[in-house]
Amino acid sequence: MAPSWLSRYLFRSIILVLWFAANFYVVGRFWSAAGLKGKRWIRISLVLVLAALFPVGHWVVGSGAGEWVETALSGMGMFWIGLVSISLSVFLLLDIGWRLTGVASRLLTRTPKWWRGVATGPGRRVWLGAIALVGVLVAWAVVGGHAAPRIRREVIPFAGAHCVGKSLTIAHLSDLHLGKEVGVEAFASMVDQVASLSPDVVVMTGDLLDDVGPHTDEALRELDRLHPPLGIYAVTGNHELYEGPDYFRASMERHGVQVLSQSHVVLPNGVVLAGIDDTHFFSRGKVHAATVAEALDAALAGVAQGGCVVLLSHRPEVALEAAERGVSLVLSGHTHAGQLPPFQIISPWFNGGFLGGLYKVQETVLNVSRGAGTWGPRMRLFAPSEIVFLQMTGVSP
Repeated sequence: MAPSWLSRYLFRSIILVLWFAANFYVVGRFWSAAGLKGKRWIRISLVLVLAALFPVGHWVVGSGAGEWVETALSGMGMFWIGLVSISLSVFLLLDIGWRLTGVASRLLTRTPKWWRGVATGPGRRVWLGAIALVGVLVAWAVVGGHAAPRIRREVIPFAGAHCVGKSLTIAHLSDLHLGKEVGVEAFASMVDQVASLSPDVVVMTGDLLDDVGPHTDEALRELDRLHPPLGIYAVTGNHELYEGPDYFRASMERHGVQVLSQSHVVLPNGVVLAGIDDTHFFSRGKVHAATVAEALDAALAGVAQGGCVVLLSHRPEVALEAAERGVSLVLSGHTHAGQLPPFQIISPWFNGGFLGGLYKVQETVLNVSRGAGTWGPRMRLFAPSEIVFLQMTGVSP
């Protein structure tokens, strides 16, 4: 088995290669549609500059280059990610569709003239139309990225010997990515939404932080306005590891949020609320647990078999092992429901087949939040942000 540092290096290298390949493809399509002609080195240079916007913008944040420089480069890099993602999806669909018509034309013995014209490939007008569609979708995505999260309401039966007669309402937040993009104003609005629901308990399943700085401290002070009767609880996500787990835990404690790290609490109504750290903490030796199984065993130590258990985990695939331990409900996030195409197709491959919404894993219910914030570009397309309000009632097993 390869060392963890080597696996991370290989993964990042593959992502970088795919990113530059996507840029070459997208810029090439824009170039052709615009009817531009020139030396190849000009186009290659343009691709390299545009593709470098995101990594350079990401690196420059916090480097001391100046706030306006950091904001400008970071903003351009994030916007370019969104534009490339949407353009790639539209252009690939068009290319694949046209190639399929070409295959069909070769299979048909007799084809009408109009079909032969279609099968030869899209002309410049078609590509210009595709670019116009990209523009509309990008605008739609920007609006979606800045829209207030919707409230998704779910009623979930608690099945278990110790769940009969128990009830609980939970406001579930995930993937806020508080930072320069999702700041104080946006988070204050989310806090207002949560407060209006009057839940028994508020939970946050990771990736609360991004681009830590004074603006983050200001945003987190909004948590002081939440006073659910059974408390506020959180677990780490992968971004808490990147931004500093000690800062995260200290910030949560300062604002009355209890972080569950391979541990559990028993709420006054008898419901067990457990939580584990993000799996990145295991692979990098940041906690005592080395695997998800060890983390779950530690989190559920002392919990009676058939107990009424709600598990907080940033990654949804943890539900596959939690179901083996009889957990009633798993609350997770991480996926953003893809956030932008084509990631709605790609994301389930890396998250146990889960994307967003409710799932049943054996007898365990899994809720995957689509996230209240955004990562990267402040855009969302076909994946609206959400706050989940769960009403839970115990029933006979």
